[in-house]
Parts: sequence; structure tokens; C-alpha cells
Amino acid sequence: MTVLTSLSVLIFVAAITPGPNNLAVLSAAAHRGAAGASRAIAGVLLGSLALLALALAGADELFTSQPRVRDAIGFLGCAYLAFLGARMIAQSLRAPTAPGAVASYGMAQLVGLQFANPKAWTLVLTAVAVARGAMQPASAALALTTLFLVIPSVCLAAWAWFGLRVMPRLEHGAPRRWFDRTMGALLLASAVALLADMSRSSLLP
Repeated sequence: MTVLTSLSVLIFVAAITPGPNNLAVLSAAAHRGAAGASRAIAGVLLGSLALLALALAGADELFTSQPRVRDAIGFLGCAYLAFLGARMIAQSLRAPTAPGAVASYGMAQLVGLQFANPKAWTLVLTAVAVARGAMQPASAALALTTLFLVIPSVCLAAWAWFGLRVMPRLEHGAPRRWFDRTMGALLLASAVALLADMSRSSLLP
């Protein structure tokens, strides 16, 4: 298996499996249609590319030499994801709101979410380490940028399509609120799972 194939599989598995990014795109598609899903996907991609640029510029070496910085980002990221999930559940328990008023994330919010997403950091740092071990710096940067644009775009589009299919079922208040509660609970579960993964991979003491 070539390095590019290995990287492609790594990025695909991380991008297609349930996580904060996919849930945000799913929710945006269900509440705001294709336009909302497109903005959400753009936010995720821009944030991921920003993380990739930081890693290529030396952030990976910083995390290696300063594990407490890495741990702090992981803790804060899990706390932020848990906050988003709890907020989504709390909003769904209030009085009925207009469609799209709950669980909406702007492009800027989703760009920022990548910096607080331990899963995104882990994926980027792992991919950069693999690429640097087998390619010249310029080739590694070009290959990773292409892969981080193409593969997540396809995966997020699939989640957006599912959200658009769900949207017609959310015309009434009760189904929409239950959808938001489910999405909020999944975000909370994602935060707990990420924290557990960090512990198992010795990211935490």
C-alpha cells in the first residue's frame, strides 16, 4: 500500500465516521437546506486547511515538545463540544421556535470548531507525520492539501444529503425538537468518546 493510499484511507475513515463536523453539517442541511449545508461544509474545510497549515508550519513539533499544550487543547476541545451538545439539548427543550432557529452554525463558527476539535487535530498531526516520513516537504504539503480538500468534501456532502432527506420530516415542532435533542446527545457522546480515546492513546497522564 502506497503512502498516498494509506493517507487517503486514514482521512476517509476519519471524515465519514460520525463526529462533530458531520453532525454540524447534517444539522445545517436539515434546518437550512442546501445553502446552509454548503456554508457548513466550507467552514469545516477552511478550518481543516488552517489546522493543516499550522501543522506544516511546525505546530506538530510544538505538540511533541510541549505535551501539556496538546493536552490543554484536547481538554478545551472536549469541553467545547460538550457545551455545544448541551446547548442544543437545552434549546430544544424551550418553547417551539421557527425552523432553523435551533442548532445553526455559521461558517466562522465551524472554522473555529476545528481548532477545538481533538479529532481534527489528531487527524491532521497524524497525516502530516506520515507524509513527512515518506515525501519531500513540498510534495507532502501539496498531497495533504489535495487530500484534505477532496476526501472530506465528498464525505461531508454525503452527510448533507442525508440531512436534506431528513428535513421534510422536520416540518412540525415536535419532530424537529427531537432531532435537535438527538444531535445534542451525539455531540456530548462525541466529546466523551474523544476524551476516552485521548486517555487510551496516552495523550493524557
